[in-house]
This record gives sequence, structure tokens and C-alpha cells, in this order.
Amino acid sequence: MSNVEAAIKNACEATLGKPPKGIVLRPAETNDIPSMLDLLSSSDKAIQPRHGDSSSDKPKMNVIPEACRLEGVPNFYGLVVIKDATVVGFATFYMAYSTWDATVLYLDKLFLLKDSSDRQALEWSLQFTLADIALRLGCARYTWQHFAPCPKYPSDTQPEVLDGWLTLYWNYDTTTYNKLNHAASWTAESDRNAINQCLREKQQSNSSDLHIRLSTVDDLDHIERLVQGLAEFEKEPESVHVTKEHYRRDGFGQQSPLFHCLLLEDHSSSPPYVCGMAFTYFGHSFGQGRFLYLEDLYMEEPYRGKGGGTMVMQTLQDIAQSTDCVRAVWQALDWNTPALTFYNKIGAAVQEGLITSRFAGESLQKFYKERKDY
Repeated sequence: MSNVEAAIKNACEATLGKPPKGIVLRPAETNDIPSMLDLLSSSDKAIQPRHGDSSSDKPKMNVIPEACRLEGVPNFYGLVVIKDATVVGFATFYMAYSTWDATVLYLDKLFLLKDSSDRQALEWSLQFTLADIALRLGCARYTWQHFAPCPKYPSDTQPEVLDGWLTLYWNYDTTTYNKLNHAASWTAESDRNAINQCLREKQQSNSSDLHIRLSTVDDLDHIERLVQGLAEFEKEPESVHVTKEHYRRDGFGQQSPLFHCLLLEDHSSSPPYVCGMAFTYFGHSFGQGRFLYLEDLYMEEPYRGKGGGTMVMQTLQDIAQSTDCVRAVWQALDWNTPALTFYNKIGAAVQEGLITSRFAGESLQKFYKERKDY
């Protein structure tokens, strides 16, 4: 049993934040998938509370049955709520990664049966259990996205809404989308092999002095330096709370790494100088499929405007498609006009109306401690 699976099991068994009498909250299993799919697909039967179901801007969900899965998807997990031997709710989540704060629990879906008399109590049981899991794993954040302002939480602790952050994405055309292997089993080795194959192919047609390669454990000093450079660029130099030892543990020291980092090198100097990075991880959305998330893209100032950014983004698009991703996703600050102009130029779209909220640090701990008040 992995540390995440143990945290889920222990959180479900915790006496505090229990669901109402007669309700069982447990880790999701493969035989729960049909019931979870039924809730996901039936808007007249189930609701996604506090996630913008009433918003007219919310896009219609294209449910892919093959993407309703838990097995063979690294760092992706689920919880189910059982009443009278029937699944009346579920939550799915994945382990994301922040270059500044390390591990993040990212909520994917939270659906509950509409006509359940215990719906509000069940929602809080799921919310508190997810917060409990995040705290047991030492996560700095519990994060989710939604398409309408969340109703106010009935407590002193309110989630932080990330004003000024835009979510951008590439979706792939229908032909490519339908050819993706949503039933594939992905491993760290298969992902590394796919990434390295894309990098080899990209290098064969590259005449630039700028080269891209996948980082190794020997690059921790470079990663740490570039992450700090990004924080200074974003005017938050004190916001980095991790060290290279966190990166060693989470990216190079476990069977299912939580991130992959691409490094951009200038080969006009000897030895080559590492001047940029693309910090990424794979996520999964229940019923919609796998995606590649670009956590951070950063290049040192002397190397901007020389084609490195375009090269990196084209490479990430190739990697996403070669690893069965339905899309590539990232965020940008709304004041970063040069970045937004660049992303528009390479064909990225802004997900209009999408809001990011989170409990982070002290607020996450406070939210969980206030569970008795609900």
C-alpha cells in the first residue's frame, strides 16, 4: 500500500468528520466505476455542489466511458459514498505539484445524488476527508476549479480565490482525440521513454543552439536556481518554500514521480548553460481523460525572444499527444502581457469563466479543525 493509499484509508476510517448514520465513506474501487459513471453522466440525477452547476458559462461535459477509471493511472484516486449498498456520491482527485510548495491535492470531481436528504452533510464529509488526506500527506494546498462563484462556506474559514490567474489550454482535434488510448496503463518508465523519444525527434530537426532535455537527479541545483528566478520575476521572491531535497524526493526518488522537468540549454557555450525550464506533471480527469499540466515555464531574461519558448511549447504538445493526453493545460497571470501574447500566437485558448480556489497552508489546517461546526 502506497503512502497515499494509506492516507486515504486512514482518513476514511477517522472518527472525526464522519458521514451521517447509515452512510459509508471509503476508497473507490474498480467495481464502483459503473455507478460513478452513472452519476457523472446524469445531470438530472446528480449535482456537483459548489462547482458551478448553475453557471450558464459551464461547458457541457463530454464523458468518455474509457476514461472513467482508476487503475493504471498514476497518482489518481477516488472516494465513494455508499448508502443502502448504493453509490450516492463520489470524489476523484490527483496528486499535483507546485514548484514553490511541493505536493498539492487537486480535486477533480465531486458528485452527489440530487435527491439525497443528506446531501449537504455528505458534501462536508467528502470535503473534510479530502482535507484530512491532504494534511496526512503534508500537502501545502487543497485546490479545485469551478465555473461560478462558490456559495459562502458556513464558517470563518473561506477558500482563497486566485484572482488574476487565467487557465489556458490546447485541446486536440477530434481525429486525434478519438485515436487516443484512454484505456492505456501508464508508468513512470513509459512516460520517460515517450518524453525522451519526443526530445530525440525534436533535436533531429533543430538547428538552434538551444536544446531541450529531460532533467535528471544531477540537475537539482539548476532546477532550484530557475525556480527562484521565476519567483523573483513574479515579484514573490519569499514564496518558495521547497528546496532541492523536495525535488529529489518527489521527482526522482519514487516509483511514480510527481513531476517531470524539461531543461533548456544553450549549447553555444562550453559546457552548455541551463537557461530555462518547463516544469510539468500528468493529471487525469474522471470521464474526460489524461492531460499534461505545465506548472511553470521560465527562461532567464537574456534568452527570451530567441525561439526557446516556442520550441518548448511545441515539444510539450508533442509529448502530450504521445502520452495519450486529451489536452495540455497551464495558467498565466493576467498582467503578464508578453506571455499572454505569446500563448495566443501559438494557438492556446483561455478557458473563460474558470475560477481556481484553494485552502492553503494555515487555512487548510483551520478548515479541517472547524469541521465540528458543520
